[in-house]
Amino acid sequence: MMGYTNDEQIASGIHFWLRAREVIVAEQRQGNSVVFVNLDACMGSQIVTIKELERLKARYTNRTLRRMETFTQKNVAISGIDTQAVPGRYLQCVVYIVTYLGSVRQSFYVLVDGIEKTIIQAEENLLPGSFLVNKAFVFPQPQNHTYCIVFTPIASFVFPQCSNPFQISVPSEFTTMAGRRLRDAVIGILTSGDLRGSIKTEVPLNSTFNRGNTVAVTFWSACPRNDLLTEGTFALAEILPRDIKTWVPAYDDDDFCFKFKSSRPAKLSPQSYATIKWRIPESASFGVYRISHFGASKSLFGSFRHFTRFF
Repeated sequence: MMGYTNDEQIASGIHFWLRAREVIVAEQRQGNSVVFVNLDACMGSQIVTIKELERLKARYTNRTLRRMETFTQKNVAISGIDTQAVPGRYLQCVVYIVTYLGSVRQSFYVLVDGIEKTIIQAEENLLPGSFLVNKAFVFPQPQNHTYCIVFTPIASFVFPQCSNPFQISVPSEFTTMAGRRLRDAVIGILTSGDLRGSIKTEVPLNSTFNRGNTVAVTFWSACPRNDLLTEGTFALAEILPRDIKTWVPAYDDDDFCFKFKSSRPAKLSPQSYATIKWRIPESASFGVYRISHFGASKSLFGSFRHFTRFF
């Protein structure tokens, strides 16, 4: 969480929930173009943009058959949706770095990697399109923010509890609402593992639940920052169809019915556990389900090892 340098704000979350929506407008496959990225973040970041341009330049250099050989600061715009519900510690501003005690590599590169993938995906799926340009006249003139500024003191006096904390005439982020209407451009791929672990808190076997009930289970786990699984999932609900006899994915932590929380018994404890809560949707099919947990463990001097745990 960015927190506006408020060191009392503490937050945690899954980077997998972040989204980047990207639009490319081009004249021809090898003509002029503009790239606009709408990012699930509090704001764009200069250092993120610089790193992104380096990635894209390395990818498209000497590829003369492609429309865009290089990306520059002149044709790439990255904007945030102004949300505070996003892991922070990726900005280069000194004030932010001091108050949130340094940068986090995962928070930075999850944005860079996600933006790069959405740009590549959009560039590879360009389709012909058109724009409609029109004009309109509004009377009486002038129609601007002058009247709003005049009546702001009166409104603040009558409704003091609604006073705007940011005393500016117009929002500084012009894409906040427009960007939220853009379509997603993300692909999710399930991961797999080779290690089965133990369950800390479980639900009795053969339990019966109804739609609307919540199922909660806690697994012994590892720190999620070992691998963000940005193209995978930390939690998965699978159903066992009668005719297939093979577990089929039904819901994952990208669905709002799932809650995933990683915690430790103590602040400096080497152990971690993951609590998964699944609120059974009203649209869920009747059948037998199981909950799976995915992650990656790491010893002090060893390498990462992915695991899968079932309940």
